[in-house]
Parts: sequence; C-alpha cells; structure tokens
Amino acid sequence: MRGILTAILLLTLTGCGFVGVSGFFNPGAASGVVSIVHFTAVGDGGIFVNVTAVTLINSGSAQDFTFCGNQTNLFPMNTFVDVRFNPGQTCSTVTSVTPH
Repeated sequence: MRGILTAILLLTLTGCGFVGVSGFFNPGAASGVVSIVHFTAVGDGGIFVNVTAVTLINSGSAQDFTFCGNQTNLFPMNTFVDVRFNPGQTCSTVTSVTPH
C-alpha cells in the first residue's frame, strides 16, 4: 500500500512538471576559524593526490577537511570562513570560500 501511494505521489508531481529533490544535490558547507592549513599528498589506491588539509574551529569543536589541490591561499590562518564544497571520496572540491 505504501509503495502505491508513493508511486501515485510521484506521478502526480511529475504530471505537474515538478519533481523536487531537496538537499540531494547541494554541496557540503562548513564554517569556522582556520586553525590549520597544510598542503600535502595522500595515497588513493597507489596513486598520490595533492590535497589541502584544513581544520576549522567553530563553537569549540574542530572539523577536519581535505580539499583537492593546493587551496592554501583560500584559507588565511585565524580567519573565520564559510566554505562550500562538493564532497568527494579522497578529497572535496572547493566551490567557494568567504572570509569574514
């Protein structure tokens, strides 16, 4: 019964020309004070990939990120930043960084 209701709902939305998938294609987002920025390489199946390791501190907790390529110039030390990115398996691709 639940599957039938879901199918009817999808058909109804499709018939109106609208299919919404909220949040599915949104990039990742984070913010905080840049406390560590380090350009390095990580192994990915025997191949080394250049990445920028970044640690952001927000409300007392630290979050670590690994961004593809050399992004060190986007993350000034001791600066609060908002970063948007597309998550990846080995590293994430930065789409924007806004310092405050």
